[in-house]
Amino acid sequence: MADQTVEKLMSSPVLTVAPNDSAAEVADAMREAGANSVVIIDEECHPVGILTSTDYVTMTSDAVDPHRTSVDAFATTDLITTRPDETIETAATVMTTHNISHLPVVDDNGEAVGIITTTDLAEYLANQSDE
Repeated sequence: MADQTVEKLMSSPVLTVAPNDSAAEVADAMREAGANSVVIIDEECHPVGILTSTDYVTMTSDAVDPHRTSVDAFATTDLITTRPDETIETAATVMTTHNISHLPVVDDNGEAVGIITTTDLAEYLANQSDE
């Protein structure tokens, strides 16, 4: 696993939204893209948050109207990111250490260029055992 980089596994381009986008519209975009998360970006395409399907469960539990709520209201803003040239092993360690299942990938300019998930890691490991 140490020889492979995040760039080989990450989904790119990543689904990105603005902080004030409607949670309902973002949910539709996620469903259409088959994505379980979106990266919230600022005007310079720098990640400022992440919203996952788990956050939508919280919204539902709290009886929040997604048509009247922006994604930044439920997003995680204490964001942890990785880089495309980081090893898969390091990314997996970061995800385990911080108990996260979606890790945004940023380039040298800090712009969102992809995302790696626990599903990506599981598929990679499954494919390794087939070889």
